[in-house]
Amino acid sequence: MRFLWNQLSTIGLVFGKKENLRKREGLRREGSLRKSESQRESLRREGSLRRKESLGREGSLRRKESLQKKHLQKEESLQKKERRYIELRAGGIFVACLLLLSGCTLLSEEKIKLRDLEFTVVSEEKIPDQLKTILEEKKTQPFQITYTDNKNLYICIGYGEQDTGGYSIAVNELYLTDSNICVSTSLLGPEPDEKNTPAPSYPVIVIKTEFLEQTVMFE
Repeated sequence: MRFLWNQLSTIGLVFGKKENLRKREGLRREGSLRKSESQRESLRREGSLRRKESLGREGSLRRKESLQKKHLQKEESLQKKERRYIELRAGGIFVACLLLLSGCTLLSEEKIKLRDLEFTVVSEEKIPDQLKTILEEKKTQPFQITYTDNKNLYICIGYGEQDTGGYSIAVNELYLTDSNICVSTSLLGPEPDEKNTPAPSYPVIVIKTEFLEQTVMFE
């Protein structure tokens, strides 16, 4: 009996050890599973945080791009407004110049020809000596001068040196405006059939009219 009891005790101890080993193995496995789940959860959290950070960065970049686009649009709008303002200002200046020119034209048209002036073409022998000396000095080049003796006004026009003789000068107009004496002449060439000397000539005309204070304008 004692032997059986010892055998049973031995068998009980063996089974107890095995049961303890199984419990320990189960605890180890359970701890290992918990660690694995904890690591997985940690990885999931890290992945979630990374995704959030990535989304946050993308959102920030998109907001920056949106702000840059808005800024560029504002600059383009301002530039368009500035160009429009410059164009309108240039157009206004152009219109003002046109109005000014038209006003000047109207004013000048209002001043035209108060009356025609009577005149005579002075022959060479009747030209005052002092004026004759001046004309002799200037005759080789075109000139336009006036001369007065405090009684009469002499308007002198020279056309410079011409290749041949046969030239003459015609008085087209001589009239008075409110501020000027206007004179217009033309050089007439020799007739084709007219025989002229081959020597050069110096066409000059001296026009005598009443003495007036207005400035002479040559047309």
